[in-house]
Amino acid sequence: MLCNRIGSNIKSLRQEIGMTQSQLADRLYVSHQMISRYENGSTLPDITTLIKLCEVFQVSLDCLCGLEDSSKAALIKQLIEAYSSKNDSSFSVLQKEYESFLKDAETVLLDDRVLRIQLSLLENMHNNIENDRQHRVVNELIFECASRVLDLSRDDELRSYANYLMAIYYWETPFDSPDHAKNQVLSKSYAKKVLLSTYFPEYTPPMGEDIRSEEYLNTQINNAEFFEKKLYGIKKRLKSIHEKTD
Repeated sequence: MLCNRIGSNIKSLRQEIGMTQSQLADRLYVSHQMISRYENGSTLPDITTLIKLCEVFQVSLDCLCGLEDSSKAALIKQLIEAYSSKNDSSFSVLQKEYESFLKDAETVLLDDRVLRIQLSLLENMHNNIENDRQHRVVNELIFECASRVLDLSRDDELRSYANYLMAIYYWETPFDSPDHAKNQVLSKSYAKKVLLSTYFPEYTPPMGEDIRSEEYLNTQINNAEFFEKKLYGIKKRLKSIHEKTD
């Protein structure tokens, strides 16, 4: 019964995203025949394969196994379709989109997939701020959402995303704030967590370097070329905006 249920879900989810059995097999590093056996219920995927399938289809393990309430699954699917595409609109337009998302997602706001959308919407707002007031508003929203992720989620990639935004949040503490120096240290501590994750998969340390050593991490944290581009590049644009609003 469980094999048939999971197999049916794999087939329907695969077809929903327009993926062939061969393409799915390539993503999972298994044969085309194995995908066929999964889908017809003759073979049950092991737990590692189930997790990979969840990542490919962007669904929870409960959803893949048919244990998630169908109405919740449908709602989350609608949210993903409606709010996952980024757009470069004005801050006010993006803020209205965010408020609409909060209303639509009210009953599922603690789901990892929904938290990921929320962080993405907030990051997009952050990238389109137009003045200091908007900057303060969106940064507080980012802090609240990222803190919730770090408190509740066990998803390593999602936690890495939250750490990334927390690093930016603390780094952007105004220079005249009494907490500026303390928050710069906090920013670097979150940035270290990002370095230890896969949020920046294109970054590869030099051969033979121990990426978990304190010395190496500190070197990279202070690497202007890497972090100005990846983590703190927004700082220069914020300064420009600040000068225009003075």
